Amino acid sequence: MEVIFPPVMADAAEFPPVTIKAPPKFRLKDLRLFPEQLELNNIQLTRNGRGAMGVVGTALKHSDKKNVILIPAYHCPALVEPFIHLGYEIRFYPILPSLGVDISEFRKLLKKDVTHCIVIRYFGFTQNIDDVINLAKSERLLVIEDCAHALFSFMEYENLGSTSEVDAKICSINKLLPSIDGGALYFKNNTNIPLLKLSSWVQELKGCLFLLGITNLINRFRFKTVKQANYLKDDSEFSHADTSGLKYFSPSDMASAGYRHTRFILNHSNFKKVAKKRRYNFDYLLKELNKSKIGKPLYQNSENNIPYVFPFLLNDERHFVELRKMGIQVLRWEEVALSDCIISQDYRNRLVQLPCHQSLRQEELESIVKIINSMENN
Repeated sequence: MEVIFPPVMADAAEFPPVTIKAPPKFRLKDLRLFPEQLELNNIQLTRNGRGAMGVVGTALKHSDKKNVILIPAYHCPALVEPFIHLGYEIRFYPILPSLGVDISEFRKLLKKDVTHCIVIRYFGFTQNIDDVINLAKSERLLVIEDCAHALFSFMEYENLGSTSEVDAKICSINKLLPSIDGGALYFKNNTNIPLLKLSSWVQELKGCLFLLGITNLINRFRFKTVKQANYLKDDSEFSHADTSGLKYFSPSDMASAGYRHTRFILNHSNFKKVAKKRRYNFDYLLKELNKSKIGKPLYQNSENNIPYVFPFLLNDERHFVELRKMGIQVLRWEEVALSDCIISQDYRNRLVQLPCHQSLRQEELESIVKIINSMENN
């Protein structure tokens, strides 16, 4: 089927400068002197998550038959575009209001020609992923686990990973940790891990300067508008590609390894501290927003999960614009591909992502709560 992405509904340029940001800020105090005891031998770092997905899609593609992949109907276009580029036939499967999967409906889509399946850990939450994986594997599908929001599950930190074995999984390091790049991929069969091109040391230095905020300081000193330098343009999670009409994915994403300093950040980040702070922030927002007049939390606890964001379902989509005008960098997936899934088409309007990252200050959390709880549902 043809994949059609609707246009964005809100332009960030139309809103005032952000005061409470969505991504975490780089802070030396969040690093450990000695590295975490993480298993990185079978993990390859890529420049971004969509590049990692492209590498996985290439490695697992059948050369002797048509490749048909099942993808959740609620998604970011950057997940889907690599498979468009690689020539897969894409079929979307519906999701439940909780973002879990109706197993009986999923079973109906398991036709004989289906070869692959993707499961997503939305916002760092597990749902019934293992049930979906087990059913897909029983039909001999190749299964890819998208941990773009679930770095801790990807690393199997606190034993949060799937109990079911998948053929490959990917994540986006820079969604959970303060790095300027950072896709990562893992194959069950580690012989599939490709050799990717490392950045030059000049690029590496420029990346470090940007991460430390030195680039912005220099730009401000020169009275220039603060923007990412050109050498970072293709590395941005929000950059647009110009290949074959695709907006986010470019084949070059599959050729570049992640920065060396990103691997250092991954190795030396204090996972215990980051996890504790994200859970605290999530639970604080949950407690304070449970009686909001403009919406409701999608999940009622962070138990056995380490949240990427705080998913909040608005009663009316217009509140998204109001929140952005108040300086909160609220996100939503506006470009969900058209499908028969009513939930995904509704959520592109109303399901927003509130920040709950580890570098949020208490006063910022309180400001988010104050703004939302002062809004009326009229």
